[in-house]
Amino acid sequence: MEWQTIETAPRNGTSVLIYMPEAARKKVQEAFWAMPWEGAPDDQCYWMTPIGPAGRGYMILPVAVTHWMPLPAPPLLDNAGGKPQSEAASD
Repeated sequence: MEWQTIETAPRNGTSVLIYMPEAARKKVQEAFWAMPWEGAPDDQCYWMTPIGPAGRGYMILPVAVTHWMPLPAPPLLDNAGGKPQSEAASD
């Protein structure tokens, strides 16, 4: 997986990693493109984190985000103990 320019990011609600170089902290976060209504123009949309205060995510202005990449795949777990396969193989 490589970082890609934000113009190529999915705009369909798919969660991705976003990069914000000017952020004071948490420069990389999971987020999705949020539309306040179906078919909203891009200038009315924003990036949204899935977790934030009171169970709602944080809104992130699009101008703050420069790059994105897909989320990594979750680890493959063995069927016995729920350990990642690489750890289970070394047991």
